[in-house]
Amino acid sequence: MGPKIRILLIVLAVLAGITAVVVPLQASRWTGETDAAMAALTGAVPPSRPRVSLRELDALPAPVQRYLRLALQDGQPRPGVVHLQQSGRLRTGVESEQWLDFAAEERIAPDARAFVWDARLRLAPLVHARVRDAYVGGVAEARVALQSAVTIAADRANHDLNSGDLYRLLAEAPWSPTLLLPRDDLIWKPIDDRRAAATLTHGGETVTIEFRFNEAGEVASVFAVERPRSYGTTYVATAWEGRFSKYVTLEGMRVPSAGEVGWWVEGHWLPVWQGTVTAFRSSDGS
Repeated sequence: MGPKIRILLIVLAVLAGITAVVVPLQASRWTGETDAAMAALTGAVPPSRPRVSLRELDALPAPVQRYLRLALQDGQPRPGVVHLQQSGRLRTGVESEQWLDFAAEERIAPDARAFVWDARLRLAPLVHARVRDAYVGGVAEARVALQSAVTIAADRANHDLNSGDLYRLLAEAPWSPTLLLPRDDLIWKPIDDRRAAATLTHGGETVTIEFRFNEAGEVASVFAVERPRSYGTTYVATAWEGRFSKYVTLEGMRVPSAGEVGWWVEGHWLPVWQGTVTAFRSSDGS
């Protein structure tokens, strides 16, 4: 064995040793940051929440009343946190043709107007990326890390990101329907017998989403005229739509078990996320 080969092997051994130490340390940091975001979400939950009262729905548009009377039960406790586990596939944008398998945990705090989504994407055998999208206290944070350790993209607390995550929170209300109950920060406007628009104001941002209901009274889809879409190093306001299906009743709430979301680009709807709910539970937030 020549001296150059020996030196190369020594360098590779040193790099392997550093990787074996640094990657687990950085991965544990990811876990700690995610746990901290989850704890902040739980801490934002109001300690006292009134029970669901269907009498409060009388002033809402007719399709919204029908939906909430279907999705909720009179007198049931309002959950502090809704816990979801999801699996499916996604792609990083409409420009990408590659779909990546993912598994994710999400927590939604309806009354705190907050969520945390933590996903693991399979990139190749033994190679993965972690994605965290969080909106807590009116502040959004997005981060992507290779092997849960090396940050390859991060953004936090700018107008487009905060607005985009508030859109997401409102759009995902079918998984936490108490979020749509009457409150000062949420305004409903009737459109017709199958549609109504919800406007949510929180953290200095205001977003509007059109809710579209099927014959059964469930939310079939949600539509936003202009939601910020990440495009290169900037954001572009783009029409966006989410679709829900396969409703089931879990813990006293009627919720979809499948969904997909996508962007409308040049007259075409291009899905970028397709998933199913593999586990669902609610808690008081403690």
